[in-house]
Amino acid sequence: MRELSFIFNKVKVLNTLASNVVGLDFKKYHIKENEKENDILTEPAYTRFIQHVEFLKREGERELHKYVFVIHGHSKDTVELQSILGLMGKEPITIKELDDNNMSFIDKIEKYSNVRHAVALLTPDDWGAKKECNQILMRGRARQNVIFELGYFFGKIGKANTICLVKGEVDLPSDLDGLGNIRYQDSLNEVSAKLQQLLEYK
Repeated sequence: MRELSFIFNKVKVLNTLASNVVGLDFKKYHIKENEKENDILTEPAYTRFIQHVEFLKREGERELHKYVFVIHGHSKDTVELQSILGLMGKEPITIKELDDNNMSFIDKIEKYSNVRHAVALLTPDDWGAKKECNQILMRGRARQNVIFELGYFFGKIGKANTICLVKGEVDLPSDLDGLGNIRYQDSLNEVSAKLQQLLEYK
């Protein structure tokens, strides 16, 4: 996980560098004397520097492309999903497997959320019912933390890059209706081809 943390930190630094390149103090960088005039970069050197930063930024983002954030509850289907993603050449990120200096749950999500894709596993791990009903009808629901993380990634990377895998007849918030959720019954192998298609083309 140390390598994973390094990659995410590197891309964060490069993004910051690229966005603030106009105001950089170039004295901090190893610039040849013949590329400066009165401690100011010559135009060709400045252009090459910006191109280099943008190249590193693209390389870092390309490196991140293989990582997929997995949103999950208590279902054993999480292990199956990790295996399927691995076979696709992806590196699944799960919060529980991150040991990052006792960071809080929210801080971990924020740190490792700069991914291209997130996959939410909506499985019936909890029971729930409508309070106003006279007759209590309990239905299987995804855990609240799963819904919270799902909303976070909708806002962070967009709903087009956040894939929902829904098991059986799990009860979903009405806000998730019509989002192209992928439903499966018993095994994630039922939808692995569709999942791979979405990860490749989105």
